[in-house]
Amino acid sequence: MRTMCNLLIFAAALCGAMDCPVLHTAAETRAFAERTSETNDYHFVLKGTVTSWVAIDSFILKDASGSVWLRLSDGRRVSPGDMLEVRGHSVPNFVGNRTAEVDDLVKIGHVKPPTPIDMDIHNIDPRKRSSLMYKTIRTYGIVINAFHDEIDPRFHHLIIRRGSGTLHASVPAADLTVDDLDSFLGAEVRITGTFMLHQGGRRLFSGNTVYISSAAQIETLRGADDKTCDIPPLEDVSHMDPAVIIATDLRRVEGVVTAVWHNDRFLVRTDDGRNVTVSLVKRRDPPTVGMRVCAIGFPDTDLFHVNLIDARVISSSQIHGISENITTSSINALLSDGSKRRFDVSKHGHVIRLSGTIADQPTADGRINLRDGGFTLPIDISACPNVTERLSEGCDVELTGVCIVETDSWRPNVVVPQVKGMALVMRSPNDVRIISGPPLLTVGRLSVAVVILLAFLLVAIVWNRVLNGLVNRRSRELIKEQIARTVSQFKIGERTRLAVELHDALSQNLAAVACLVGAARRAVDSGSATASEQLQTTERMLNSCRTELKHCLFDLRSDMLEQPKFADAIRVTLEQLHAKAEIVVRFAVPRTRMTDSTAHAILCIIRELVSNAIHHGKASKIHVAGSIEGETLKFSVRDNGTGFDPKTSPGPREGHFGLDGIRDRVKRIGGDFRLEAAPGKGTYAVVTLKATGGTP
Repeated sequence: MRTMCNLLIFAAALCGAMDCPVLHTAAETRAFAERTSETNDYHFVLKGTVTSWVAIDSFILKDASGSVWLRLSDGRRVSPGDMLEVRGHSVPNFVGNRTAEVDDLVKIGHVKPPTPIDMDIHNIDPRKRSSLMYKTIRTYGIVINAFHDEIDPRFHHLIIRRGSGTLHASVPAADLTVDDLDSFLGAEVRITGTFMLHQGGRRLFSGNTVYISSAAQIETLRGADDKTCDIPPLEDVSHMDPAVIIATDLRRVEGVVTAVWHNDRFLVRTDDGRNVTVSLVKRRDPPTVGMRVCAIGFPDTDLFHVNLIDARVISSSQIHGISENITTSSINALLSDGSKRRFDVSKHGHVIRLSGTIADQPTADGRINLRDGGFTLPIDISACPNVTERLSEGCDVELTGVCIVETDSWRPNVVVPQVKGMALVMRSPNDVRIISGPPLLTVGRLSVAVVILLAFLLVAIVWNRVLNGLVNRRSRELIKEQIARTVSQFKIGERTRLAVELHDALSQNLAAVACLVGAARRAVDSGSATASEQLQTTERMLNSCRTELKHCLFDLRSDMLEQPKFADAIRVTLEQLHAKAEIVVRFAVPRTRMTDSTAHAILCIIRELVSNAIHHGKASKIHVAGSIEGETLKFSVRDNGTGFDPKTSPGPREGHFGLDGIRDRVKRIGGDFRLEAAPGKGTYAVVTLKATGGTP
């Protein structure tokens, strides 16, 4: 055993060297295991006493620091009272959390197992629940529900109730069959198991839960059908506090069934004239109208009546000749006071006769709406589904049934339960009297009309296809002609725009170059000193012509005018300048507000202004902005360059055509050009024009 301990210590040291946390107390291990966001592995080395075998493959180990849930995955099993030394690590479980799994264990002794703590479900103090975690308790109550676990198929669940307290009991599925589960319904049982505050993979709080190690830990104190006569009757306790009513234990009600709905609810009229709504614990075959039944369940209230929930029918017998008082009323009287909407809850349980018109087809839950004037009342026909064959939309009918007020139950956090609605529950096909059939335009007749209409529509479609064949041939010829005209007009427009560009940008510059070359030649012949200056001007003009020609060729090849966002077209156009300056473009003008010629002119103007700022102003930052207000389009270029004096700046005579070219372009598109510049203060150019495109 000492050798095993040394091995454990060595393994822990090795794990620590690998930066994996090693836990030495139950409290630390439990904290890591319950940390749902924990994804890192951990190891543990513990010494403690087994307090309980939880179920299937798990047990609770307790040391001086507290208790922890551990899992054995190799089929071994330990017993309460065993003293162990264990080593293990964390493993992911089927719900995405991590479980502490035992790798090795050594039994070092045995002590007397802890005595179970006797608890009353009804009296478990919510403030002290956490102190019961992982402890073995013994409690009892009535089984009100039993079902298979849909998350972890290894378990079944029993819902046990006593007074207002409920408890979930998880038991290994291998110990109980489905028939065994059903046999527990309504039985009073005593269970012993480990107390938890969650259920399997449901890591969040899900109420009081007890894990039972085996079916042997379930002791039946009273069978479901044993000594039902000892169960007290449901008295008229309407004067009692609602909290006391829902905390009352099992009660019995006897009487005649007057209405059945939803397959799990029925109304019982007791011998003293009270109407008690009984909700079955499971949807099984409910009693039929006219049967005398004895049902047991737990008292509940909606502040109007005292009812039974989680109930079972113990006995039933058929009787004949039910006496009833039928009240003729109207939907308007049940649902309003003549001016405002309200529910007449005093009619709950009364047999009512109503007249109206069927408003629609039955729904999946067995209801149909009856309309009278401006009000509609649900009619529950789930107890007699064959009646739907007689009820068609638009029928005028007279219906007789039991009026049901549907309400929420009282709970401490629902001080005043709301009335959810009213319904008339029918009992048999005899409750229906057809006053008149549906109107002329019924669903069937409408279907015939639709079929005839579809036939005419089909003929029209065929005829239309024949005509379309003739029309399409002529349309294709017209489309070809139109396309040819459009292409021709587009080519003419492009040629015209190119001619204007070449005339404005190149023809005039080349004419000026020719004049300057002639003047320079004459100056050379005459020996004048101005020849060199004129040749420099000529060189600048030729460079300007080359730049303009490059821009024209770029415009011919590019598809900038097809860009959906004009700001993107500006950015791509400015990329050809290969600028080292920071250029910021904010142009919030839709492309649809500019014609192609206006858009092209704006691109050229911005390109020229940015080029001047880079090459002449030596700017490091340039802002291009554009906006539109109503019918006015405004754009600007601002830079932080060296600036200049517009009054003394060189012009065409010195070979600088940029500003004059800009002014000519602005004039052609009907705009206004404003320039603000000063030496050392940068340049700010603004163009304002009228938007000529379509609407935004």
